[in-house]
Amino acid sequence: MDSEPGAQGLIAFAEAVLGLLDRGGFVATYKYAVLLGLMDLCLEGTSRTGEPPDMVTTRQLAEKVVELYWPQTRPFEGRAVTGAVLRQNTGSQAKIISDILRFKGKLQVPETSIHTARRERPEAFARLVDAVEWTLILMPLPRLQNLGGRNLSILYFIDWDEGIERRRRAVADYQRRAPSDFD
Repeated sequence: MDSEPGAQGLIAFAEAVLGLLDRGGFVATYKYAVLLGLMDLCLEGTSRTGEPPDMVTTRQLAEKVVELYWPQTRPFEGRAVTGAVLRQNTGSQAKIISDILRFKGKLQVPETSIHTARRERPEAFARLVDAVEWTLILMPLPRLQNLGGRNLSILYFIDWDEGIERRRRAVADYQRRAPSDFD
């Protein structure tokens, strides 16, 4: 049975993504959140004709990752443990989870919805998204597509690598919507 010309490409893409998820090195669950966030943003940004968006910004992705992790930061209520938060890392708590927990700790009602929190504390919420965006820029985005020491670039193309930390000021300018060479 002959397959359609595009089917082989889709199968190869799916195998590569599964390889990244299966064999790629990782400690925290960021790669899954990034992948889910990218899929959501692509689906949400699909045109009427079915074309995916040409670009997704790190800001959009950070907002989506905060939305994905928000329910994960609710204290667990169960028989064995009460009040503990789901651990998202093999060592200390994952930075994004810690950032969200710190933000929630400053709310009058820490277990409020993300929409209420965004509305009640817009400046603080923007700073939370800034922090999550920086974490994504610094850690998972330049590393997610690495497999066996090779960057596959099958999900996205970015104009930086793991040395982005040296360009923190350019990223901060970009976040403030000031002129910046960060792309």
